[in-house]
Amino acid sequence: MHILNFLKPKAEVAYIDVNSSIRQCVEKMTIHGFTAIPLLASDGTYIGTITEGDLLWFIKNQTDMDLYKAEELSIKEVKRRRDNIPVDINASLEQMFKLALRQNFTPVLDDRKMFIGIVTRRDILTYYQGHVSTSDSDVINPVISTILSRRSIRHYTQEKVTEREINKILDAALAAPSAKNRQPVHILVLRDEKIKEELKETTKYGKMISEAQVVLTVFGDTKQEANEFYLNNDCSAVIENALLAIEALGLGAVWIGTENEKETSFLFEKLSIPQEMKLYGMIALGHPLEEKAPHGSAPFDKTHFNHW
Repeated sequence: MHILNFLKPKAEVAYIDVNSSIRQCVEKMTIHGFTAIPLLASDGTYIGTITEGDLLWFIKNQTDMDLYKAEELSIKEVKRRRDNIPVDINASLEQMFKLALRQNFTPVLDDRKMFIGIVTRRDILTYYQGHVSTSDSDVINPVISTILSRRSIRHYTQEKVTEREINKILDAALAAPSAKNRQPVHILVLRDEKIKEELKETTKYGKMISEAQVVLTVFGDTKQEANEFYLNNDCSAVIENALLAIEALGLGAVWIGTENEKETSFLFEKLSIPQEMKLYGMIALGHPLEEKAPHGSAPFDKTHFNHW
């Protein structure tokens, strides 16, 4: 089944042009009874999603709830909290299912990045309810689906990651196995904007750090686990658990390798980290601003049975 079978074409979709006024947007959303609507550029490319919450906060903060003042202001001035992630016409059903769990419609773009319509959450979930068996679909198996869906995400929205979500990620991360159950791994959670900006400047592979809502820095205690090989494995297991938990919560993240003394010394000097700790890696995370297709089958030349 191809996603074009689910496509509601642009001609049938209520959308708003970026040059429209707030009044025009409110009227269109009211007429159609929508709480969110695609925002398009004049050339037909998809810009993002305007929600009734975006409009309400703008009217409250900019006009003190005076609708007459707001009605002629441009929709360009409205700050969007979260854009629905678009896909191209070759997106898989697994990818559409994953998106349907977190947004009520998915914009579809052609190969020129032009908006050609939407696929609604209802249509995708209805299809899976009627056509996918619990015995033959990896999508229904949440563990396998999460593992295959996890991709490196380097761009994030401005939506906040909640304390509840962070605590769930930490619980999952530190449930990872460790050699002889010594549990030598520590995680330092960074949310301070100034620290993230400074860390970005000192980290070779961390240009996305300042954009991320949260950065997890993973340390190994060299006194608790003196074996470097074991300590590296223990920290890697924690990082992978964290990445899978982040994916399962509908967030996005990327594992940032650390290989130079500059980034390590910055953290130790700035944040009073004990000297017996060693930095093994970082994770930048937030609400994803990009979508990537799930992993497919394992490469044939990477798997071996009984002999090489």
